[in-house]
Amino acid sequence: MNRAEFLSQMKKSLLEAAKEFVSPLIEEDVEKIDQLFDEMTGVKRHTLGHLHPKAFIGVKDLFLENRSISLYSNGEEMKALDKTCPICHTFIQWIPFEKKLICLACNKQYFIEKNEGQFVPKFYPLKEKDGKWFVLIEKM
Repeated sequence: MNRAEFLSQMKKSLLEAAKEFVSPLIEEDVEKIDQLFDEMTGVKRHTLGHLHPKAFIGVKDLFLENRSISLYSNGEEMKALDKTCPICHTFIQWIPFEKKLICLACNKQYFIEKNEGQFVPKFYPLKEKDGKWFVLIEKM
């Protein structure tokens, strides 16, 4: 090994060592910034535990932050939505064989797979991190 190869190898080794040293520090800072952003925007993360898009097909109901929320999954993607009708503010019902949501009070319906209907429910953002899923809900 000549001097140029030695110096080149030394440079690569030093850069790799620096990356390995700095990487965890940067990841911690990114996590802190993410949490700070959630606090500033008034959003709270709620873990969904073992639930993920491939864990179920259909609807699972949750109660988070004094809200009734439904998780819909078709086996590939997942959506979180509010269970109250945006028009009359009563609970909406899931009709599994037609894959639609219906408000029995105002007789409006929403087809969740087509993303169309006579009303549009409020959707909540979902976030996946390290294999865990979270729903982001505004604090009351």
